[in-house]
Amino acid sequence: MKNFDWKFSIRINILMLRLVGLWPEGDEIYKLNFYTLYSVISIVVFTTAHNFFQTVHIFMVYSDLEALAAAIFVTLTDLLAQMKIFYFTHNMSILKGLMIKLNCEMFLPKRESQRMLVRPSLSFWKMTYTMFWMPVGTTLFLWAIFPVLDGSVKQHRLPFAAWYPYDAKISPFYEITYFHQVISILLMATANLNMDMLIAALMVYIGAQCDLLCDDLRNLQEVNFNSALLDSIEHHKNIVIFAQSCNTFFEMIVLGQFFTSSVSIAVAMFQLTLVAPLSSECYSLLFYVGSITVQIFLYCWFGNEVEIKQHHLPFAAWYPFDEQMSPLFEITYIHQVLSSWVLAITTLNMDMLIVALMVYTGAQCDILCDDLRNLRDSEKSCFNVKLVHSIVHHNRIVNFAENCNKFFNLLVLAQFFVSAVSIAVAMFKLTLVEPFSSECYSTLFYVGTITMEIFLYCWFGNEVEIK
Repeated sequence: MKNFDWKFSIRINILMLRLVGLWPEGDEIYKLNFYTLYSVISIVVFTTAHNFFQTVHIFMVYSDLEALAAAIFVTLTDLLAQMKIFYFTHNMSILKGLMIKLNCEMFLPKRESQRMLVRPSLSFWKMTYTMFWMPVGTTLFLWAIFPVLDGSVKQHRLPFAAWYPYDAKISPFYEITYFHQVISILLMATANLNMDMLIAALMVYIGAQCDLLCDDLRNLQEVNFNSALLDSIEHHKNIVIFAQSCNTFFEMIVLGQFFTSSVSIAVAMFQLTLVAPLSSECYSLLFYVGSITVQIFLYCWFGNEVEIKQHHLPFAAWYPFDEQMSPLFEITYIHQVLSSWVLAITTLNMDMLIVALMVYTGAQCDILCDDLRNLRDSEKSCFNVKLVHSIVHHNRIVNFAENCNKFFNLLVLAQFFVSAVSIAVAMFKLTLVEPFSSECYSTLFYVGTITMEIFLYCWFGNEVEIK
């Protein structure tokens, strides 16, 4: 259907990206023109400058936990937006290539029934786009006016804590800075939301192509069967290439989103315990948490839709053998079970060895404390010798602890990051499986195991800190 345009459904999305400087006209990429200059001004003067002033403020208040918590959750989101803007503009040629490929004849619906087939997915995307604006818009509005609502505007309080190389509390610098912060956060939020929704749209397009391919295969006729089958095979290859290009375009964006969102939600929930209940700041935090949660949900939901539609294909994947046939099925099954057991036993024992090192460090602290407590019972001639011995012991404990840290610091960092993402994805998976089924129970025990894994590091690390 020559008059069908995939971009028509996301025209508002594209318009908003163009307004914030992230969508060169048509199928072009950034060139030496006025729009590129506008984009640079939008990104540097507002986004980059705002993030810089907020980041400097964090380094100035890092010793104050409450002030740090108040600043860091917003700054993390803003820095993520900056990172997403960088990768978005850096991969603009890939994105524009995908948009061109979408409207090639192979990817277009071939008849009215296929047009109706893809309409529900596109309509759901439009509804999600509208719904996503609600918590984001409310959060932005509350952030912009909460100094007015709580009366702190009289003390010249800004919406966001930041450092400036001038006194931002005197007029007209206060009003200019207030306006700059509001415009900056509006631009970043608009860019963030529309980049997320464009990535979701790419996932919708992949799912829609799977629907079209399935429909073509269901309607293969004896007439021109071979040519139609070859066209379908070619279509499938192009869908795979399109999906791989999409993954190249947004893989770093999604990685950053999951990591930063997990930390931001945790810090924002902590910040909720510090603000006055039912205040404008409290409501802005609640809507912020809601917005970040929806942001993660978008990637999970639309990514899962692609996965489901992929499995509807008659040839979902290629294997070097047919694993559904005996004895290959049994061999593959046993291989998977043994592999899982080996990995689980290895991971468990590495974790427990790291915990043992923490216990040893704590035990050495106990022994040193006992030696120091018993110094007063020593004779004067032995006191100095034992004190020197205790000092040497303390130095060796510090060296031992530092070596332990060198051994497992990257392991612990990876554990916390992967566990946070795994728990989030596993909890989402729980919404898809049948309640009280074996898969449901296995997922619950998996979440419990991962939680226990994190708890081990926290508990025994805290024991060392206390001792």
